[in-house]
Amino acid sequence: MRLKNVVLAMAFAAMGGSAMAATCVGTKQTFTLTTVPDGSCFAVADLGANNISGNPFGKNPDPIFGLAGLGLLLIDKSDDGTSGHNPAALKIANSGTGGEFSIAKLIAPTNKMWTDLILAFKTGGNFKKISVWAAFSIDNSVMEGSWFTTGKNALSHANLYGRLVDAPPPPSPVPVPAAGLLLAGGLGLLGFLRRRRHAA
Repeated sequence: MRLKNVVLAMAFAAMGGSAMAATCVGTKQTFTLTTVPDGSCFAVADLGANNISGNPFGKNPDPIFGLAGLGLLLIDKSDDGTSGHNPAALKIANSGTGGEFSIAKLIAPTNKMWTDLILAFKTGGNFKKISVWAAFSIDNSVMEGSWFTTGKNALSHANLYGRLVDAPPPPSPVPVPAAGLLLAGGLGLLGFLRRRRHAA
């Protein structure tokens, strides 16, 4: 584990969190993600697999969409400021073979929320000889973390995916108990009678 990832894990632990690394082991390349709460390896590229382009359609569709099933959407692609439903939500720092990432507050349509988040990293390289991408399932509350790869090639881009689902309804206002209404009414009546008595 690289020094910066050790430091980040210690910082998370000092804040009361438990920073554990999730690992995706591919051919000649391993990807590791450290988040609080922990993530988990969702998928790693098979040799010759399509690129994680963020595009579910076309001649070479992004394989994450096929692996995750219906409803998955691209939220952001780190090397493209216009792709996805929340462009610029995903920030990548020190994007060589490792570094930090952060996720801004995700904006969803009215009465919707983002869930089932998947964060994927793609490095350069010959995809016929090494696994060039890995994807991790992360908790909806994750806003930052670190990643690194054992590969020699630097990061090409990272993608953030998710599903839009119905948001839970806001909590209903707590009803005032009937006894409270009776008490308030009784106090109001006493005040009215007292004012009448003083007026007379």
